[in-house]
Amino acid sequence: MPHYTRLDKILTLGTSTDRIAFTPDPPPDVLTIWHETDTDDFYVWSASAWVKVGSGGATGSVSSVAAAAPAAGLTISGSPITTSGTLTFALANDLAAVEALSGTGLVRRTGSDTWSVGTAVNLATEVTGNLAVANLNGGTGASSSTFWAGDGTWKAGGSGTVTSVAATAPAAGITISGSPITTSGTLTFALANDLAAVEGLSGTGIVRRTGTDTWSAGTAVDLTSEVTGTLPVANGGTGITSLGTGIATWLGTPSSANLAAAVTDETGTGALVFANSPTLVTPNLGTPSALTLTNATGLPVAGGGTGVSSLTAYAPIFGGTTSTGAVQSGTVGTAGQVLTSNGAGAIATFQDAPSPIGRHAVYIAAGSMSPSVTGGCAALAGIASASNQPDIRTLDFDATTQEYAQFSIVMPKSWDEGTLTFIAHWSHAATTTNFGVVWDLQAVAVSNDDTIAVAYGTAQTSADTGGTTNDLYSSPESSAITVSGSPAAEDMVFFRLSRVTGNGSDTMAIDARLHGITVYMTTSAATDA
Repeated sequence: MPHYTRLDKILTLGTSTDRIAFTPDPPPDVLTIWHETDTDDFYVWSASAWVKVGSGGATGSVSSVAAAAPAAGLTISGSPITTSGTLTFALANDLAAVEALSGTGLVRRTGSDTWSVGTAVNLATEVTGNLAVANLNGGTGASSSTFWAGDGTWKAGGSGTVTSVAATAPAAGITISGSPITTSGTLTFALANDLAAVEGLSGTGIVRRTGTDTWSAGTAVDLTSEVTGTLPVANGGTGITSLGTGIATWLGTPSSANLAAAVTDETGTGALVFANSPTLVTPNLGTPSALTLTNATGLPVAGGGTGVSSLTAYAPIFGGTTSTGAVQSGTVGTAGQVLTSNGAGAIATFQDAPSPIGRHAVYIAAGSMSPSVTGGCAALAGIASASNQPDIRTLDFDATTQEYAQFSIVMPKSWDEGTLTFIAHWSHAATTTNFGVVWDLQAVAVSNDDTIAVAYGTAQTSADTGGTTNDLYSSPESSAITVSGSPAAEDMVFFRLSRVTGNGSDTMAIDARLHGITVYMTTSAATDA
């Protein structure tokens, strides 16, 4: 008996003189080879027949071995082989998935290259059409007069003779006569009296049972006698079972008096009030959220009014002579005047504004001055008066040599270009006697495009006496200083200040410390426009 061995999907049959046929063909992924021993020939099974592929008894050299794959299902790599090598056969993904199946049962392709096995057919989703009669017991016994019985066979319909026909009536509503019929006859059905009366109605409308076996149709429902309960609001009712005291009277005669009698928490008396132009008699409005008093009269000050019927147009309003007295109307001033108080007990009035023209003070701190290049005082220095208290920042002037400091001011356009005066603010360190110090100041005006190298005017002095260490002293105001040059509007005025050590009143033997000076000028215009 021939035998075969399967090696990785290659089926090699044993040697024999008789080739066997396969029914059906081997699986498509199996290569089947037969060796014919008597002729030493080799065959391959293909399409239900053996195909000779070579002779084992032949001799010679193989120069090229190739393998051709079918159109689908199998791929071959390594072909052709011209010297030595291996032809590699690979199943397509779907066939490889089938080959990998395990278990038994129905096989399904559940997706691309995906298969499953073992689940029964679902009749609800996996079948279509109708089951043919031929598939029920092979169709044996099926005809137009048979039916499929529960025991799995086709059955013929029953036959026989009816010996008695009876009918049973319900407990009420229908009566039956003539039952049972054993040979021939008629079953007679009759409606009960009530149902017969309903059937006999004519017309349309509400139906009423007016008595035993008596009915009528067409009369409207009487809300007085034929309705019970409370009609819900959702059905158009009020949701209440009875009206409050006086409501029915007011509904019948809707007067103000009947409305007042029907409500229980009213305030006040009289007629019902509506929004447009009501006439109110001594009403108490409480605290309204909004109120317009355009046409109100007689509103007292205590009630938030003015207490007067008219006021002077455009004039200021003042309080009355008492805390609740009527307001007072002031007078209307003229352009440019300012409202000026006239003291207690008098109404303020408009008066001419104080003139800004006149004497003005300008303070120049020592930090805004610099020692003169020639004969200058000591540079700006600072010492602490005490911890966390004002520092003393000064220009210090020698006791024996006259020293100078300079500064400049662009004078305002409103300056009258007249004389100036000054006050010196100074202090000194500890000393025992002789505290006299004399300061002087001189000035010169320089206009646009004028030379700066011009002589100062005549200096004026201010003598003062100190005495207490680190106290601040302000000297008397000096005499008028004439500014030399030709002073003009917005000129730059250069100032030079010194300690006049040669003056007999300058007696202090230590440095005098200058904090700053105040310069006084006079203006002739309110602004610099």
